[in-house]
Amino acid sequence: MTYRYGGCEDRGLDDIPMLHGPKYEQPSLYEGSIHNDRSELGDLMATLEGIIPDSVGEDASRDVLDKIETIIGDTIDNGYKDALIHQIDVVVRKDDGLNVIVRDDS
Repeated sequence: MTYRYGGCEDRGLDDIPMLHGPKYEQPSLYEGSIHNDRSELGDLMATLEGIIPDSVGEDASRDVLDKIETIIGDTIDNGYKDALIHQIDVVVRKDDGLNVIVRDDS
């Protein structure tokens, strides 16, 4: 699992260098964004629960899903010191292994 923490001015997914090159010509399993809101995290996890087990198997998917929920949950709970709405980008790719990129705008 890859965890990318940091923000940039331009919020496009094409700005993530590790998503370029011949290794990444296949479409992502999931690309999306949520706001720093626990209810949106629940919706995201429900979506990923329908995608990730088919890619890595049931046992590995539980571990991956737990880690994704922990990383994003900690970002929502502890990553923002203001009362503003923030965007959290999530990309899931299946290449040599399962790659998960989480990026926030803090």
